[in-house]
This record gives sequence, C-alpha cells and structure tokens, in this order.
Amino acid sequence: MRSQAEAVEELRRLQRGGAPASELVLTDIIAESEERILIRHTHLLLFGKCLMPAYHYEIWNSKQNYDLGQRTDSEGRIYCSSYATVNEHYVLSVFNNRTAAEHRVPG
Repeated sequence: MRSQAEAVEELRRLQRGGAPASELVLTDIIAESEERILIRHTHLLLFGKCLMPAYHYEIWNSKQNYDLGQRTDSEGRIYCSSYATVNEHYVLSVFNNRTAAEHRVPG
C-alpha cells in the first residue's frame, strides 16, 4: 500500500512528465476487512499557481460493488460512504469502528 506522501510524490512525477491534470489521480485500497474496503483517491489540484494534494476517501460495504462501480442498489440502499479530508487517521478510525461494531456480539 502506498502512503499519502508516496502517492503525492508519484503524482508530482506524473505531472512533471506532462500528464494532463485529469490524470493526476491515484486510487489505493488502504484497508480491508472481510468484504469491506477503504479507498483513498489522491489528487493534485491547482490552487492559484500551486499544485496541492487533496484526498477523497470511500468506505465500501462490498468489494464486489466497488469493482462493479455500484454505489446503490435498485431500492436505493447505499453501498459506499465518502469523506473529503486530509486526516487519514480519522477515516481509518471510522472504518475500524464500523468493522468492530459489525463483529460485536449483542448481549
């Protein structure tokens, strides 16, 4: 798994190599638990004259739905939740807390 810093460095290399802005996005699976996955999309966005990193995270309830690009089912149930933040630890804690809650035995 690529770290945030490694993803940004790779994007900067792509940008220096002439990649168009639309291609300055890297996607990594940064956590998995059974069928659930946590995805990080790392972008380089132009703010003024500076390219700055931006992060978008998705928690998917099913890797299969992620692979198919299915965000909802025919009844409107949502398979994915999204977070735009620079705080990866926060999103990891949300993912881990959901995973722990799914495995708790009621009682």
